[in-house]
Amino acid sequence: MNIFSAAGIYDALLYLPLIEMRRTTVEILGRLRREPVLDVCCGTGYQLGMIAPLGLFAVGIDLSPAMLRPLRAGSGGVRCAVQDAANLAFRDGAFSVAMISFGLHEKERAIARRVVDEMMRVTAEGGYLLVTDFEITAGTSAFSRRAISCVERIAGKRHYRCFRDYCETGGMKALLPEKGLALLEEHWFASRGIVTRLYGKSARHGRTGDAR
Repeated sequence: MNIFSAAGIYDALLYLPLIEMRRTTVEILGRLRREPVLDVCCGTGYQLGMIAPLGLFAVGIDLSPAMLRPLRAGSGGVRCAVQDAANLAFRDGAFSVAMISFGLHEKERAIARRVVDEMMRVTAEGGYLLVTDFEITAGTSAFSRRAISCVERIAGKRHYRCFRDYCETGGMKALLPEKGLALLEEHWFASRGIVTRLYGKSARHGRTGDAR
């Protein structure tokens, strides 16, 4: 078991490194004003709690009951469910926005691709994908490279192996489909070690389903 499997310390450890990114996510969703919103691999639901004041209908899913337990205990109206991100129990086009934060780099490539496929499937045409993850490039600072690598090593051998493969095979962009998505915004954090990208899904019908 790695330290990140303990939901009680997860948010405390990651609060400062990720708070700017989380605030940017809230700002983007506030501008879009589109619902319903799906948070894939939501963990403890901290991000859902931050967007709750926006009044948007949002649902979080995670495979770990332990991660979701604090959210369920003090949900404050936030909805969550135990689900496999690679096999979502929602119908096609059920959400206007599907987002995922740090849920791709930790998975084997084939599984990460299935997660992206499922996010695409449940997002309505004319909707949005909001994706945040690590991105190591020539512009990433040496300190950020070392810090991210250290965190990923601590998370466990399998986790680190997936992270290395994710970086070496092209990261986020290599997992997203070449067609059907248009990059709308890009925001960098942690000395260009973390990126948030907002994509628009091609609209043919422009109709959003009802996930409620």
